[in-house]
Amino acid sequence: MTADHRDPVDVALDWLLQVQQSPEDGQLRERLAGWLASDEAHLIAYRKAERAWGISGLLPEQHLPVQLPVSTSRLPPARPGRRRRLAQAVAAMAACCTLALLVQNLYPTLRADIVTATGERRDVQLPDGSQLTLDAQSSVAFDFADGRREVQILAGQAYFKVVKDSAHPFRVLTGQLSVTVTGTAFNVDSIRQRVNVAEGSVRVSGPYAAEISLLPGDGVALSASGALQPNDQPVGQVAAWRQGRLILRQERIADVIDALRPYCRDVLLLRDNELGEKRITGVYDLDDPDNALRAILRMHGGELRRVGPVLLIGRSR
Repeated sequence: MTADHRDPVDVALDWLLQVQQSPEDGQLRERLAGWLASDEAHLIAYRKAERAWGISGLLPEQHLPVQLPVSTSRLPPARPGRRRRLAQAVAAMAACCTLALLVQNLYPTLRADIVTATGERRDVQLPDGSQLTLDAQSSVAFDFADGRREVQILAGQAYFKVVKDSAHPFRVLTGQLSVTVTGTAFNVDSIRQRVNVAEGSVRVSGPYAAEISLLPGDGVALSASGALQPNDQPVGQVAAWRQGRLILRQERIADVIDALRPYCRDVLLLRDNELGEKRITGVYDLDDPDNALRAILRMHGGELRRVGPVLLIGRSR
């Protein structure tokens, strides 16, 4: 067998996803047990992957006995009936949707210093005394060694209230955006690649644009072409998510779904691209995301249909 030279955590994630997708495969469990027994680092990596799985909130954590194969008594009948085949097909589709989003969220989680779960908002004091508020399903890594003050947003969004230190600028990195400040309060959204300022001033740079300065109420968003476009927001509405409010101003429904995902226990899957392009304005309750989503969809004749842990989003027939 060819040796796998990847990071053990990456390999562990592959194993974990396979087991979650095929929980009744006894041979798969035996191969996993052999991999775990071959090196103590493999077991450590697997437990770390399990913890990341639980934090992600996309699926309930499953305590599976990896040392022993699953009893054959749990295997499905050799020739399932039509209804069971249909149920299995629906479950497989739901699992694929869930696993795709799970992988997207797990890798940033493994690199992070701070992570929030579904529906969780957290206040954190950074080593330099600056304050960080992390939105739901968000993660950050930071570097404060040797006078550096740098935070990388790996997923989600964060609000910063930075302690002033002219000799050591504070930097926030996410995607293709870089934000530099000395002392101010601002929000950075990695999902939509946006920066909005509540106090002081910041300098923002993108991949193809000159650095620009933002004052309170100013904002920018990174376009698909890599340009920085104005995305101003009243100071009182910057990071309204900290108070559990979702404020929408002519936002695409597809983008609104992205904003609600960190607060929903179910996996949201948009099946109607035309519906996703519709625009919505209003104020909604992030702490009641299901009702917020239903209210938003009703404005354009949309509806939700449940398939296992997945909510399919489309238009009413």
